[in-house]
Amino acid sequence: MNLVKEYVNKRKGSYFASVLLAIVGVVAGFFSYIYMAKIVVNLINGANDMSLYTPLCISILITFVIKEVAAGISTSISHTATFNSLGEIRNDISKKLFKMPLGDVLSRSSGELKNIIVEQVDSMETSLAHLVPEFTANLVGPILLFIYMFTLDWRLTLLSLIPFVVGMATMMSVMNAHYKEMFGKSVAIGQHMNNSIVEYINGI
Repeated sequence: MNLVKEYVNKRKGSYFASVLLAIVGVVAGFFSYIYMAKIVVNLINGANDMSLYTPLCISILITFVIKEVAAGISTSISHTATFNSLGEIRNDISKKLFKMPLGDVLSRSSGELKNIIVEQVDSMETSLAHLVPEFTANLVGPILLFIYMFTLDWRLTLLSLIPFVVGMATMMSVMNAHYKEMFGKSVAIGQHMNNSIVEYINGI
């Protein structure tokens, strides 16, 4: 993990910009729903003056465009930084192979080497390109919603936390002590299968 941080830190400015834009997109999307709620309230109250709805509709359009543009730019920046990092990692792994003793290289199957250089490096793409900006930004949405609901009715806000508590309790019951062991076995079996398939195809 520390080794990955070295590559990521080289582009931390890009990741920071990606997270910031993702947060802007989430906030803009949050406000679009607030404007939509105001339209619904006006309709329920029987208001039929278009001068009430036109500014709200324009606000919804603007916030929606900001949300989509910010999310798109954020994803583009994070993917560019991630693919550059993964490419650098693969280049360094390839250079490392040339410096390793030939016996160590030959002791590993081509499937295992392919799994390390291609599959394992590629598996970091989801975490770096998506999880870093999107997970961070999506934490802002529930927090904003919680604060907004608290200003409306604190009792309803606390009541809405019940599904969250039940869901967390259910997840913790599933993630028991045997989960780590079962997950490790699953990963080992998947790697063995991948190595065997590559060796089989090379044999053909």
